[in-house]
Amino acid sequence: MPLINSIIINNQYNTDIELFQCGWEKCEPSHYFGPAVRDYYIIHYVVSGEGIFKTGEAARSIMPEHGFLICPHQLTFYQANRNNPWEYVWIGFNGAKAKELLKKAGLSEKAPVFFDVGAGKFFEEFKKCQNGNAKEIKLLSILYGLFAHLAQNVAPEQPSVKDAVCRYTNQAMQYIAGNYMNKITVADIADKIGLNRSYFFKVFKKQTGVSPKEYLIALRMDKACRLLNETNLKIGDIARSVGYDDEFAFARIFKLKKGVSPSKYRKGS
Repeated sequence: MPLINSIIINNQYNTDIELFQCGWEKCEPSHYFGPAVRDYYIIHYVVSGEGIFKTGEAARSIMPEHGFLICPHQLTFYQANRNNPWEYVWIGFNGAKAKELLKKAGLSEKAPVFFDVGAGKFFEEFKKCQNGNAKEIKLLSILYGLFAHLAQNVAPEQPSVKDAVCRYTNQAMQYIAGNYMNKITVADIADKIGLNRSYFFKVFKKQTGVSPKEYLIALRMDKACRLLNETNLKIGDIARSVGYDDEFAFARIFKLKKGVSPSKYRKGS
């Protein structure tokens, strides 16, 4: 007879991660499950013995200190070895952040198998944590610990060139929005986001269609227009408020961009 211990968890306290069940089993030779689907994620970790895990057409041999992930609605089949049947521990869960946490841990439907000697201690804790009033909280704590442990060994995902361009441009725009009233330069902005001035210029213009300097000036003029429309501030005060110490330089640029002087713009509004 197989040795099996399983608990069903009635947990409605955490919407990020919801625990469904936890257990361990020392399987009989050739014992199998599936092909079948589940409604939630399950991670199995093999303590001893061996078996196979199959998804689609891919079949993988699973040895001790290996684990495998079953994803919701994924058709899977797994079977203990006939001569050396496995013993495994499992934890079943779902929740709004389950997929995100699994991704950080390096697990997904396309990458369901892992080898990690250190992960065994977490599954040993799962196995022990079967009773007590706070078992759901304890299990949840162990699960988060497992995610953190696995994530330590996952290489950081390298962003695509397109993603990097968007990130640099957004960082630059945020910096300009927070500092347009100061005497900042394109070199200052490039230095802030960690790029050389020439490359930053190319990246920013490719993403926005205008140069960083043109974007900065346009933002300053838009802010000046708002102050001219909504306040009674003097022209010189408005000039300084949008980054120009020289009122006449501000007026010259304003007329170049808006077609009229600041004072005429105010009268027209």
